[in-house]
Amino acid sequence: MSGIGIQTCLRGSAVGLVVAMAAMWAPIEVFAQQPPATRSAPFVRVSPGRNETVANRRRPQYDPVGIRRGSFFIYPSFEVAGLYDSNIFATQTNQKQDFIVLLSPEIAFRSNWRRHQLNFGARADVAHYKSHTKENYQDASGVINGRYDITGRTYLFAGVEFAHRHEDRGSPDDVGGKIPTRFWTAELTGGIQHIFGRFTVRFTNRVRLLDFKDVPAAGVGLIDNDDRDRREWSGVVRLTYRVNPRISVFGQVTGDQVRYNDRVDNAGFIRDNVGYEVEGGVTIELTGKLVGEVFAGWGSRNYRDPTLTTISGPSGGLSLTWTPTGLTTVTGTVVRTIEQTTQVGASGYWSTNIRVSVDHEFRRNVLLNGFGSYQLDEYKGISREDQWFRAGVGATFLINRNVNMFGGYEFTRSVSDVGGNSFTRHLVIVRVKGQL
Repeated sequence: MSGIGIQTCLRGSAVGLVVAMAAMWAPIEVFAQQPPATRSAPFVRVSPGRNETVANRRRPQYDPVGIRRGSFFIYPSFEVAGLYDSNIFATQTNQKQDFIVLLSPEIAFRSNWRRHQLNFGARADVAHYKSHTKENYQDASGVINGRYDITGRTYLFAGVEFAHRHEDRGSPDDVGGKIPTRFWTAELTGGIQHIFGRFTVRFTNRVRLLDFKDVPAAGVGLIDNDDRDRREWSGVVRLTYRVNPRISVFGQVTGDQVRYNDRVDNAGFIRDNVGYEVEGGVTIELTGKLVGEVFAGWGSRNYRDPTLTTISGPSGGLSLTWTPTGLTTVTGTVVRTIEQTTQVGASGYWSTNIRVSVDHEFRRNVLLNGFGSYQLDEYKGISREDQWFRAGVGATFLINRNVNMFGGYEFTRSVSDVGGNSFTRHLVIVRVKGQL
């Protein structure tokens, strides 16, 4: 089906988006790590927008132009990266270092219609370790998302993503197998947004499936990961009131349910649970230099197993972007959420993450960045508390619209009150990217 044919179908039927998405999915055979279709195409806007930052603003002389086919633009790219990891197993003692080559092909398709939108794409990340080849991985994912404009004030949106990924050795849930744990995810998102007067109401529904694969044990036999397989559902209703063009207030209610494929996990716990969050906040824009969102509320999660502790307490966060000059952007985020875990005896944990990043345009084609973050994970049901300290710096050199380079360094320090779970990690990366 051609792009023009799909556009006609969408204009003629409210179910056209679903039909078009199904038709477009058929040729895609690989799945991507990050949805490439969410990337903005350079033809959308060439002048800086009022909420753009140094990192995401349009640069017509360096942005890829893409390949036009009918009513779609195609954006292929290929990255080659060399990495040094000082602690590939994220261990406290007997640390092992290695060099890694990472190859990342990607392709993204974006519609260029006056109404509606359809994006789809695929990405792969193939890593080869110089010495510890059992750590090699092949991640891949694919995504389709789109929007169907019912009127100028109402639209439907939907998305589908499939992915094959690996679990990082530094994850608290890593089972310590001979190879990293591989897992599949499938996610379906859909919803509707409507504007009436100064009010905007938005409903979002998400279903996510996770399938963890067994891995060889460090000794003999297999480590059974089937008890981690689960289905997650969540629904969010958000009502926003625009006080004026620069200030809006909102309230939102989130409900979710988690069902594990195995009724009882390998440690004898029933991990099925339900949760909710009720939050309110404000979105602000001050003089075009400071924009952001601040919200707070209450969250709770109850578990079917009576031996697993109910988690409840204040939730919330903020996201602020400050642009003191046209060359510098400072971004700060704080978020506090309840997270899932498979740690024996733990029901879940509160995770509080604070992050500050700075992007600076040193030259028109030289971009500098740095960040620092702190994360506190407080487990419920067991005596465990993990702290994560991360920091990094990097530089991007835009050679032309088809080639750019990146170099960076990242530091990670994990401090846990459970013996043997603290570690330090240094990562250095040099990457070259080609794009059309």
